[in-house]
Amino acid sequence: MSNPHDVKPIDQPIRSFGRFFRSYGVGISLIISALPLATGRFNLLPQFEAVKPFLTAIASGSSFLLVGIIFAQRHAAARLFFPGLRAGKRRIAHARELRLAKFFSWLPATLGILALGSLVAYFSLVHMAERNIAYSYFSTTTAGGMLSDRCDKLKDGDPPLALDAQLPAFGDLTNGIGIVVTCRKMAPDDKTKLAAVDYNVQFPNEKTVQAVLKATPSPSVPYQNWMGLSFLFTFGCAASAFILTGLKDYLQREIGLSDAELIVQPASASRRQRFDVEGAPGVYGIAEYSPSVSELEPILRGPFCVWHDLEPMALEADPATGKVTTWHHVTVDDDKKKSVSCKLSAALTVGELEGHFHKSGEKIVKVNTVVASSL
Repeated sequence: MSNPHDVKPIDQPIRSFGRFFRSYGVGISLIISALPLATGRFNLLPQFEAVKPFLTAIASGSSFLLVGIIFAQRHAAARLFFPGLRAGKRRIAHARELRLAKFFSWLPATLGILALGSLVAYFSLVHMAERNIAYSYFSTTTAGGMLSDRCDKLKDGDPPLALDAQLPAFGDLTNGIGIVVTCRKMAPDDKTKLAAVDYNVQFPNEKTVQAVLKATPSPSVPYQNWMGLSFLFTFGCAASAFILTGLKDYLQREIGLSDAELIVQPASASRRQRFDVEGAPGVYGIAEYSPSVSELEPILRGPFCVWHDLEPMALEADPATGKVTTWHHVTVDDDKKKSVSCKLSAALTVGELEGHFHKSGEKIVKVNTVVASSL
């Protein structure tokens, strides 16, 4: 009678999740996921005070959610990281799987680059918003009035106008410290015939910039939709990049592959063999398979005609028998479908052609697999 204590416990997903987070990927990915909250608490990034709580909470929650989603897709990720099946000490995979694995291996680096690019875009949007608010809300100190009103009164050919301005609408946050705005009239647009105003805002110190960030109400924050998307995209891409890096090491241990195996014996491509379709002269197909690994599902591509290397399609058929009398090909040129006549004269129905194709492909795979197993 077996001892209940000898029964091996079932490996629950939560245990696998814990093992995954014991790898080095846990520290970095969790730090990245929590970093939006830290940026709001310690002002690590320039943020408008009115939208900061919502933005940081959403970004942090989304990053943690990505961790769970990516881990839930670990089986699909394993087939992309380590494609194919083992054949002794080797691994065999289809050519398409190897190409996908090559592209997928660059995904963490690509996500990291996208995160950096998105962070740069976020900084640019914040600075553009600061200048836009200064131009819209500051008033001139000399003759009074809003900056935008004074600049809009410029005429074509007028020299650039430099104005000193303050931000009385924000109370005492700026402590009377002003800014300098230089504006000039641009040449009229060729289509709209309207002349726009180009302006440049010079802040005297960081204190004035912080006053703009703290005092601007949320409805008045320009570009906040794009700003929020770039903020979310930055931390989402960064968290995904580090999680995928850690996930690859975790999956490698689960599969039982060593670094030496991956370096010395990388996965090799399956055999790619052309075969003629029996009963359909002028038609061929391509079989991708491994004679030494029968568990690797063969891939049959086709059928194709020998004259155009395209799939033959029925154009005209005998109404009585359903056999195709005229074959053709359909190509797409400039988003328009075109018919190309084919010399194929096989008197077959469409179903019969497909049956001959699969039968011929399976036959070539079976014959070569039997030969390889007998050697």
